[in-house]
Amino acid sequence: MAGCFAILVAAFFGFPLHGPATGTLFFLMAGLLGHSRLPLSDGGEKRRRDLVFGTILVLLACLALLQLIQQGKVLASGRALYRAVGYQLSGKSDRALADLSEAKRLNPGDPEIDYWLGMRQLSVGSLDSARSSLEKAKPSFNSPRLYLTLGAIYSDLGQPHVAETVYREGIATYPGLAPLHANLGALYARSKWYEGAITELTRAQEMDPSYAETYHFLGHIFYRLSRPDAAYRCFERFLQLSPPKDPRQRLDRDLMHKIHPESKSP
Repeated sequence: MAGCFAILVAAFFGFPLHGPATGTLFFLMAGLLGHSRLPLSDGGEKRRRDLVFGTILVLLACLALLQLIQQGKVLASGRALYRAVGYQLSGKSDRALADLSEAKRLNPGDPEIDYWLGMRQLSVGSLDSARSSLEKAKPSFNSPRLYLTLGAIYSDLGQPHVAETVYREGIATYPGLAPLHANLGALYARSKWYEGAITELTRAQEMDPSYAETYHFLGHIFYRLSRPDAAYRCFERFLQLSPPKDPRQRLDRDLMHKIHPESKSP
């Protein structure tokens, strides 16, 4: 009975109930029900037993009620979150913020809400708020995009060492992912550590030869290191792989023209 009370108290503060806790409660209650059929000669002992048994039933009923209320909030929060994600992806950031705020109010412990709230804050240029929201989401809502975004935010905030730590955490969590190595290489390049940058970008190239970002970063590094032919080949590959509307294509074409004025860039 002491174990049953302990689980009941813990369950009041932990939602949703996990399978082991629910199963333990079931078997404890089954044992109490079986015990209640045993004959007792002492009337006082029977009353005490009935009192304990009734108290447990009341606690179970309260627990079930709280669970239903909480699950209702979770479902409503989920609907608000999905609406917010749709608005965010379609560019309706104001409506996305309203639904995200509602989802956060209903279920403040959901890390997925913090993630999308951080992405929305980033879309309007609020770097500090986005960093705070994404840091809250990171322990429980891991995704490659989270590490990429959070590392870029720390880099923009002038904290390259923290950005490097975030990228390294992402690489350890998602080994073999080219964008994480490419972003880490770009971070090293901004710090003028070109040897480390080339190493990381080469790893990204080996992991995914079709990832366009790698060639863009490598091309600019080779151009700064006075290796024009290698830079030209990287720029050429970037133009082949990147979307036609990528704004960096114009910059890379201009550099290709400086390297070989007589050639026509793709």
